[in-house]
Amino acid sequence: MEKMVSSCNIGLFADDVVIWKNDKVVIKIENSLNENMVAIQSFAEEHKLNFNPAKSFTCIFTTNRHMFNLQPKMYLKGNLLETTNSPTYLGFTLDTEINCGKHIAKLVEKGRKRLQLLKFISGRDWGANSGTLRMTYTALIRPVLEYGYQVYQVASQTNLNKLKRVQLSAARIITGLRSCCPKAIVLYEADLQPLSMRIRTNSAKYIAKLQSLGSFNRTSKFILQWTNNQRLKKDSPVGVMWKRGLLDFNIEPCIPFSCLTPNTSLDIVSFNDQLLSSAPKHTQNPEMMRQLSLELINNIPSQALVLYTDGSKSDSGRTGSGVYAKAEDGLVFRCRFRNPGSVFRSELLAIREALNFALHFENSDIYVLTDSKSSIQYLKNWPEIREKPGPKLLHFRRKVEFASNGFHPMLEYLAMRRQTCLRKREVLFLLHPLRKLHVRNIFYSKGYSKFCLEKSSHT
Repeated sequence: MEKMVSSCNIGLFADDVVIWKNDKVVIKIENSLNENMVAIQSFAEEHKLNFNPAKSFTCIFTTNRHMFNLQPKMYLKGNLLETTNSPTYLGFTLDTEINCGKHIAKLVEKGRKRLQLLKFISGRDWGANSGTLRMTYTALIRPVLEYGYQVYQVASQTNLNKLKRVQLSAARIITGLRSCCPKAIVLYEADLQPLSMRIRTNSAKYIAKLQSLGSFNRTSKFILQWTNNQRLKKDSPVGVMWKRGLLDFNIEPCIPFSCLTPNTSLDIVSFNDQLLSSAPKHTQNPEMMRQLSLELINNIPSQALVLYTDGSKSDSGRTGSGVYAKAEDGLVFRCRFRNPGSVFRSELLAIREALNFALHFENSDIYVLTDSKSSIQYLKNWPEIREKPGPKLLHFRRKVEFASNGFHPMLEYLAMRRQTCLRKREVLFLLHPLRKLHVRNIFYSKGYSKFCLEKSSHT
């Protein structure tokens, strides 16, 4: 849908879509948005989607009070969209003057309603103790008051004081102190930080985390390109953080696993989830299964690094996984560890440990052999699944690419010493039953992970 929009900005989150454009001429904004609305509607009809005009609204944001009553003519499916002065997007109530007053009013109203819960379970001679009351407040009420603090911190002090009064009321209920007691003492006795202090601390963490993402994140990219040369931006959330000295452009960039998007090319990685012939475990002769496995192993080039992985579950319900590898120079890698969870998860963790071990070598080809068809299919179809375990395993390729540029300390010395291009490394996942073949070669360790590198006695 993002590719269907031109000359406008679009934001997507789940089933919420927002499209906007800024310009000095209102007619240009209307024409551009209507053209893009037609393109979005055609995209929706092509993909069997339906947008509800009754739940769609338009709003104009401006500091010109003469334009507050302007009714933009926006159409969806031929229906004129309703104009509102306080739309809600992702739980945040916007307003035309951009002062966050209406959003704070809703937070105060919701927080006051939840304060009744503290009153119901509190009492001077009966009811919950102060620890339970404080836990109830921090779990049910304070998250409501802090929702959207990254944006509403630009509000006036009058609006922010409304939130502080809700927390002060909760602190008096927790401690049982009267209204004549000073505010600072009430918050101290309730062991609660002032909201202004929490907002400042959380904003520093939030802005630092965003800046570390670099251009991978949309908000982070906006912050890195932000400049303090426009009048309206001085009162924006980023402008307030800049005034407080929270913007530090020397933060070290961090590339999280989630930034490996499904659009990332994996052309050098291949997944083979089929045997040369069908061989079900429960009906096939074990010797036949062994023969099929050996055929696959013998077809692997001799200079390639072969890694064997396995995940299993004991009769008592405990799951675990193991890795076995043998390098050209005679080094043998054995690993056995317990993983609480399903066998499928144990298989994925075993593959991850095998790839971590492979980073120590510069073999041109790497083969990971496992008897779990589901794990191979998961990694193969990850671009359609879009879950978190996939990127954690597929990040191996990203590490290999970064190694030649000196980003990976484990392989930096290898790249400098041999001057090899690690981008040509390939990983091939093969399916075959190895449960009976290598289980005796795995080093067992009870209760913790243990890795062993030793010279093989067969070389």
